[in-house]
Amino acid sequence: ENFASVRRGISPVRLPQTIRVRLVLAAAGAIVAALALFGVATVVIVRHELRSSLDNALRQRAEQVAELAVSAPAVLSSPGALESPVSGHQIVVEVLDAHGRILARSLTLGASILPEDRLARAALASGATGFEDIELDNRVFRLFAAPIALTGPAGGGAVLVASDTTDITQTSNHLAFVVVLIGIGVALLGALVAFGLTRRGLLPLR
Repeated sequence: ENFASVRRGISPVRLPQTIRVRLVLAAAGAIVAALALFGVATVVIVRHELRSSLDNALRQRAEQVAELAVSAPAVLSSPGALESPVSGHQIVVEVLDAHGRILARSLTLGASILPEDRLARAALASGATGFEDIELDNRVFRLFAAPIALTGPAGGGAVLVASDTTDITQTSNHLAFVVVLIGIGVALLGALVAFGLTRRGLLPLR
């Protein structure tokens, strides 16, 4: 058929080099899969570490305020006494008495109030501690509740501490974007390298 096409002055149709294409696609697919796994693992680990750091800061701040409520309760109502950042995190605080009434709070909360939900009730009722994510002023906050010892005006009450998680979300999203860009670049480079290597390796078969 090709011979007849040449006699009629028509160039023969060249079949695609399927072996080379398959090898390049296989190499590129393997690179993309490896990069995707690495990228997902990186983002998950970084996000977990950031949240763990925030949780530790919240727990540390709650312990400080609970001790202050017992040793020097009058200090809690002093302006700025509850505004100190911990480990680089700006943390808002509310101190509740045994009846759930607010005794002191961070000035940075403004008109907002931390929700007195199951964590606060559990801390007041049984002295339990715990974390949860809440929504405050259309932003996501990480909340931690801890009990206060049975001493002083806040005795038997609870400490609520929270911090905005917007920075963690933005950092995770930015990292994911960078990982995707790097992955695309490495995948293209790997495909080009695979193309060159397979082309050279298949020369004897040509």
